[in-house]
Amino acid sequence: HRDLHSFPTRRSSDLFGAANVSYSLGSTYVENWSAPIPADAFPGGLQARYFPGPISMGKLEISRKEPRGYFYWEMRNPATPDSFTLRWTGKLDIKTEGEYGLGFVWPYCEACRGGATAKLIVDGRDVSEATYKLYGRAPQLGSMHLGVGPHDLRVEYMQHGEAPGVELVWRPPAEAALAEALDAIKRADVAVLCLGLNAKLEGEESPIQIPGFDHGDRTDIG
Repeated sequence: HRDLHSFPTRRSSDLFGAANVSYSLGSTYVENWSAPIPADAFPGGLQARYFPGPISMGKLEISRKEPRGYFYWEMRNPATPDSFTLRWTGKLDIKTEGEYGLGFVWPYCEACRGGATAKLIVDGRDVSEATYKLYGRAPQLGSMHLGVGPHDLRVEYMQHGEAPGVELVWRPPAEAALAEALDAIKRADVAVLCLGLNAKLEGEESPIQIPGFDHGDRTDIG
């Protein structure tokens, strides 16, 4: 079974100890894009509760801790039906004050013809709502100014039929993300840089229209 919660640091942490390995985003692939919110932004993880149908029905099917906000259809517990509701609750730990983009992306799934919606609430405020679209690759984000420290976070995800799942993502302040990465490099004995593109950005007949791309074709590498 694949551990789809893993970040690049997972295996190196197993080898060298979690206290000796750190992860920093540095930057998103392109401006106005997003990146997965890493597990270390959720101290203690997220409490996940799965309900077979609307939460209002009150029947809890599965309750477990998950390291970050990522539900992928191939990870589902056999007890989870095609139509269900997932609620994540926990603390989002912010290291640098600023304006954050917060929201969702949908894992790619060619055969997923069902429907899904997701809603993000931070400190009691509705930040982002998203609706699943087949071939929808762009992140669906809302914006919120966050101070340093923990913030209450809740996600309500509802799935109807076969949908791919959902991933919780963010767009941190660009200067702060870069400064954090440079600081991590200065403190490290070895730094591993992961650079390149993402299949959600570059792809044939992609509907994406952002600076540097024309429907999935790279037009600018400056």
